Amino acid sequence: MKLHLVSSLWRSAPLWTMNTNSSTVRCCIEQPGCKSRTIKHLSDMASLPSSLRVCRGILKELRTLQGPGYKQSLAYSYVMDQFRKNKVTGARYCRAQQEAHHASHTYLCLLESTRNHMALHNLYHGKGERSPEEVASLVGLRLPTQPGGKGWEK
Repeated sequence: MKLHLVSSLWRSAPLWTMNTNSSTVRCCIEQPGCKSRTIKHLSDMASLPSSLRVCRGILKELRTLQGPGYKQSLAYSYVMDQFRKNKVTGARYCRAQQEAHHASHTYLCLLESTRNHMALHNLYHGKGERSPEEVASLVGLRLPTQPGGKGWEK
């Protein structure tokens, strides 16, 4: 993920552009007259993936964590109830639905990042004291053997 500062001719505040896999998100750090100093999405969260994609992503993470019986868990029923409760209706504008969608997208990001962190941690975490032979084999080397055999090498 890369952040680039974009000079804006039509706004007095700087814009930040974030390149992601699927889309570009534009955020304004400070808008003139804005009392909060938080990042505001200019496109009203239009850059977030659809609710269905977020729901499927959360359920995929639950399936990886809990195994095949994930549909009987409380987390599964809670996620499904929340997505059914906040599904898009014919309403003109509903801030609660957008906030729920943003919170679910943030939670999906947390689940994916935690899973990736644990995979990297398990891959690179130290496994205690290693023998010299094992350390040499990790970098692709072999320890020399004593010619003639003194009896101490294997």
